[in-house]
Amino acid sequence: MKKNTVDKEWLMSYWNAIDIDELVELLTLPELNNWKELADEDSLKLINEALANISRNAVFQRNAEALERRYSKPERTVSGWVFHEDIDEPTELLNLLKKDTTFYL
Repeated sequence: MKKNTVDKEWLMSYWNAIDIDELVELLTLPELNNWKELADEDSLKLINEALANISRNAVFQRNAEALERRYSKPERTVSGWVFHEDIDEPTELLNLLKKDTTFYL
């Protein structure tokens, strides 16, 4: 089971936005704990799965979080590219994830 901290605020924000089945899936879908070991091929599989399940918030979110952790990107980076910049090409998403956007001082 996913280790979510569920408080009243979290529950109310999701409860008002999604149906009960989606809420249960969000809470019970197993996390991807092997995100540190993701190779390019694995990442492409996760991207493809996320895009194929774009209407299933839990699957999309789980895969996006694993990819963002693996490539040291801020939360919601993948969803921003997909939903706001309309990027839906898996290879392009992988290249963006791999791009070093760190500011060095």
